[in-house]
Amino acid sequence: NDWLDIAFKNYAKTYRVNGTVRGGSERLRYFASGGYSHVDDLFNGQDIGQGYQPGYSYDRINVRSNFDVKVTSTTNLKVNFYGIQTFQSSIPGYQVNGFYSSISGIPANSMVHLYEDGVYGAYNPDILAPNPMYEINLGGVSGDNTTNVNMDYAIQQDLSFLTEGLNISGMIAYDNRFVSSYGPSGNTRVRDNGALT
Repeated sequence: NDWLDIAFKNYAKTYRVNGTVRGGSERLRYFASGGYSHVDDLFNGQDIGQGYQPGYSYDRINVRSNFDVKVTSTTNLKVNFYGIQTFQSSIPGYQVNGFYSSISGIPANSMVHLYEDGVYGAYNPDILAPNPMYEINLGGVSGDNTTNVNMDYAIQQDLSFLTEGLNISGMIAYDNRFVSSYGPSGNTRVRDNGALT
């Protein structure tokens, strides 16, 4: 039995997709972009009925848009939006420590304890060591879902008709970071820290 072949994939997939669009007219100019990226895991974790896929993964979706609007001949409006959503899952640290402790301490020729239904046995009494795949598959999963939103609106009014070169401008912005965390115990923690300026 080759424990490295059992516990690890031969490779991990990573990919990214991006797209942009831009255009406009004399009164409206726009730019928008979006992207998606995914990072996979080298651990060969399996959902064997526990209701989750153990391992590490990272997914990100991001969107950006900018609009420049000529509302009137003397009024300009700028609207900018940026958002990013990330999903990150991982194996709890104590389980990873147990996995590496098991895989480095188990003899290379030891029997793999595997039941008929595909579930790995928890402990090998012959060598007094836990099964590394049990540590990975049944140790739970934790993760964070994070959303960042940034918006700003700026307006500029030309007042040259009152005084040469005079203009007035104003801006309002909203920034928010929302994080939802979960762990193997099923507890969920939520943090929200939006700010309007």
